[in-house]
Amino acid sequence: YQFNQYNELKWGGEITRYTVSRYQLSPFSIASLQKSVADGSLNDIYNRLDNYGYDVFGNKVDSGINAPKHPIFAGAFIQDKLEFADLIINAGIRLDYFDTDSKEFINPHNIEFNEQDEILESTLKDTEPFLKLSPRLGFSFPVTERTIFHAQYGKFFQQSRLRDVYLGANRLADDIKGGYALSAPVGYGLKPERTTSYELGFKQQLGENFAFDITLFYKDIKDQIQQRQIYAEEDATHLQYYAWVNEDCSTVKGLEFKLDLRRTKRLQASFDYTYSGADGTGSNPSSGFRTIWQSPTALPFFPQQVAPLDFNQEHRGTMNLDYRFGRDDGPTIFGSKIFERLGVNVLLRFNSGHNYTRWTGFGNARTPVEALNSSTTPWFYQFDTRIDKSFTVGPVDVTAYVTIENLLNKKNVIDVFNTSGDAYDDGYLADALGQNVADGYRQFGEKYVERFQQIYRAMTYDFDNFGPPRQIKLGLRLNL
Repeated sequence: YQFNQYNELKWGGEITRYTVSRYQLSPFSIASLQKSVADGSLNDIYNRLDNYGYDVFGNKVDSGINAPKHPIFAGAFIQDKLEFADLIINAGIRLDYFDTDSKEFINPHNIEFNEQDEILESTLKDTEPFLKLSPRLGFSFPVTERTIFHAQYGKFFQQSRLRDVYLGANRLADDIKGGYALSAPVGYGLKPERTTSYELGFKQQLGENFAFDITLFYKDIKDQIQQRQIYAEEDATHLQYYAWVNEDCSTVKGLEFKLDLRRTKRLQASFDYTYSGADGTGSNPSSGFRTIWQSPTALPFFPQQVAPLDFNQEHRGTMNLDYRFGRDDGPTIFGSKIFERLGVNVLLRFNSGHNYTRWTGFGNARTPVEALNSSTTPWFYQFDTRIDKSFTVGPVDVTAYVTIENLLNKKNVIDVFNTSGDAYDDGYLADALGQNVADGYRQFGEKYVERFQQIYRAMTYDFDNFGPPRQIKLGLRLNL
């Protein structure tokens, strides 16, 4: 609604309600179905069954602890765009409502069960819906005809995946009673992730053909989910168990620089570079899997520190050059403009490596030898090119092209083994553990030791440690 010559109002809203049901038998459940059912309980027969919206027999149910889930997500916003001669402001506010229709424990450290090892509904309560207002503010104003400042601020909320909060009652009871080491558990009463974002920058035009844009950004992210062991009270009838909790946070900050050259004498170019840093207490929700320390007072605790995240890459950039002949353009050779509508594009991509932690030991026996994520993988460089030629055949424009990815066929290392810092060798054969295994084959002759080492290297070679090789693609594009 154009309120007056300065104010343009926008408002809107949305609401979505789902019905979510699930019935999944694990391999353990299928195997247990072979057991006799004469004197067994349903829990024994349907071991590890994950069901809601259905009973144990697969019949639909609408109430009780196995009722289907009905999450509701809603939002409403209002925004005012104020336009003045030398200033534009976008100011708004948003209301978010999340109701996951999930349960949480009244006392998560002491959960009660009935005689059939089922969780008593009296130990559960409904998770409170989430209702929050979040402001959004942005403005831009020209300093001169060629210089424009711009800034943004906003708060944002994002609910975790529904898979992270839903689990059938049978499976839930089994997980808690069994105390299994689960790398992907569920959370009880998870709150949405909160992000506060800031951005400040300016654009500058240089002459008629050049322009650049510099932007500073900062994001503060809280209530990220992380895995924790929930400890049991002394009189509890269950063991400690794994669950998602809102205990991680991170920050992302940096600078973006963009330089653009409009097509000049057939050449168009752009350069994009980002310097950034991503730090936090956990790189992914399972960073804390099996990471528990014992304090001097014999109480278990989880140590937390802010460190570079696994996916942190301080430097990233691209440079793109496009040289192209237009219609009736180019030199005349043998009476024909053979370069007409011919184009060559070259793309350079580069980035610094990501962070990782060196450790010793193999399998689950890991001992870090440095501070968390102190090492980085090598830099990455790759040239891609594309050559295309367009021509007209009757009413059809035809473009023939060849694209070559990784033109120089560079073997880029994108990951390494944490035990060695090398992309090819994990260091096992040089370790005392690997040498002891190799010595066991020496009694049969040295060739068996060599054969073991060859097989081990072949089996541990990780293609994911390297970027893609050179790829050549040919094609035709038809435009009617």
